[in-house]
Amino acid sequence: MTKTVLISSLLIMFIGTAVAQTQQETEKWLEDRLKQCFQSDTRTRLESLSVRDCKITIQTITTFQNGNSQTTSVGPINGLYFEGSSGTFLLYNRERVVLIKEESRGRTRTETMNRFDERFNIPSDLLPRFQNALKHLQSFCKEPF
Repeated sequence: MTKTVLISSLLIMFIGTAVAQTQQETEKWLEDRLKQCFQSDTRTRLESLSVRDCKITIQTITTFQNGNSQTTSVGPINGLYFEGSSGTFLLYNRERVVLIKEESRGRTRTETMNRFDERFNIPSDLLPRFQNALKHLQSFCKEPF
């Protein structure tokens, strides 16, 4: 009887760990989905988006009549959550740790905020999967930003 319980417990533990996604798989999944859901407009386009090493980096190009503006936003995975309605969501952080650097016409502006400016069109039925992916990544990211 004891052997059966022990073997069953080990089997359940093995199966539970075998299907769990690694940090890299979760980063890739979240990165790919965020790229697909990025909300572009007539002036702003996504240049790059990466989810690596417990942080998200988003780079956009905005076109104006007198030139372009390049914005880079970097924030830690820890503390991130989605907030919004009607399918349009922003990534927020509980603290002001999202660094935004904007370069335009030879000038650079840097500020720290509690959110990314970029919007994402996430269908409401998929939002729980995005939230779960963030929560799963946060379990790997214990170090401060």
